[in-house]
Amino acid sequence: MTLTTIICNTKNIEEITDVFLKSGLARTKEEAIESIQDEMKNNDDYIIVKDENGIVLWFVSGKKEGRPRHGLYELYHIGVAKEAQRKWVGKILFQAIIQHAKDFYISKWFFLRKLYLKTWEKNTNAHRFYEKMGMTQSDSLRSHFANDKKELIYDIFFENP
Repeated sequence: MTLTTIICNTKNIEEITDVFLKSGLARTKEEAIESIQDEMKNNDDYIIVKDENGIVLWFVSGKKEGRPRHGLYELYHIGVAKEAQRKWVGKILFQAIIQHAKDFYISKWFFLRKLYLKTWEKNTNAHRFYEKMGMTQSDSLRSHFANDKKELIYDIFFENP
């Protein structure tokens, strides 16, 4: 299977919206579009992956935190359409967002120091995936997004190139 990764802009909102809905990240098209537009206005990065037929079934998003000299990047979403769940694609998405972040920081004469994310405590499949990608749980937050729901913080550090 040949996959193509594309760094997105507002022209790709419809493609991302479809995966938001198919992956369960949004309940309605309006909710998905609003979320994506808000995140893009805040300079969040989106990368889509197209299959050999040009169909978008996967995306990853993230955002720079603080100033470039801090080298912090938050992985925000990994969206996978339910009919396209393949473990190896997650690795491609994860590597794509890391490379994108590294390229950004190098362009600013700095380097990616740390990638982190927050994930719901009960999302054990995600925990296993992130641990396979080299991340470790470093902390937790209680009631961060929802009352009485604990979130775990995972991170990975990078060496100065």
